[in-house]
Amino acid sequence: MQKKVSQSDFDNRVAQWGQKRATDADVTPEEKEALKQANEMWSLGVELLQNTSMWKHEKDLDKIHLFSAHCPTLKSKIFKVSVEVNLDWKSVLVILMNNKDNPKWNDTLERVDLIVDLPKPAHLKNSSAWISYMRISAAASKIISQRDFCTCFQMEVTDDSAVYVGRHCDIPLCPHAHKLVRAEQKILAVQIKKLTDKSCMVTQVTSIAFKGAIMQPIIDSQMVKSLTSYAQCLINHAEKIGAEKKSHS
Repeated sequence: MQKKVSQSDFDNRVAQWGQKRATDADVTPEEKEALKQANEMWSLGVELLQNTSMWKHEKDLDKIHLFSAHCPTLKSKIFKVSVEVNLDWKSVLVILMNNKDNPKWNDTLERVDLIVDLPKPAHLKNSSAWISYMRISAAASKIISQRDFCTCFQMEVTDDSAVYVGRHCDIPLCPHAHKLVRAEQKILAVQIKKLTDKSCMVTQVTSIAFKGAIMQPIIDSQMVKSLTSYAQCLINHAEKIGAEKKSHS
């Protein structure tokens, strides 16, 4: 566990973000450990995305469906949101992978950055891997104080879908900022699946260790609220992109 650093020290590290590791030899020991731990979450992430029997309904809003369950492997409560989006799946994948633009349409986020682009995982087809930074917005942190995350992801893309699975990591390039609480993604699994040529289903499974003395009912309420807001923001942004595409066709 890293110690918190001053804002200036944090900013100095941020200035080094966006690095690319061309080969395995370029990857630091801390990044190798992050990849190892993310890889250990891959099978579980895929299983949780595909499982339809373990989930308890939390909330339904038109095209947004929220669920929760207890995950024995993680020994914690997990949440799932499924949202039908009226945009082709490849365009939605581009939206989700565009780190810098994410906070512009997603009200739950203040900042998303690529820290380091890692070599492609050999065990996955059409794959990629990376470590990213995410900071929850102040608007989404009214009950729970503002959190940030450092997460290592692996992704596999097929002919009609993409899946990426991540787990929290601790690397020197992403120290703990002085005024923020570093939370941990126990798992973050996302699938973008083609429904039709103009629509897709986005499913996200997540379990977060928020850190600090927070009662579970508060966490549950915050998760349902945040995931609902995220899903609605994605629907709205996809509709905007779809309308722009149609006007230019």
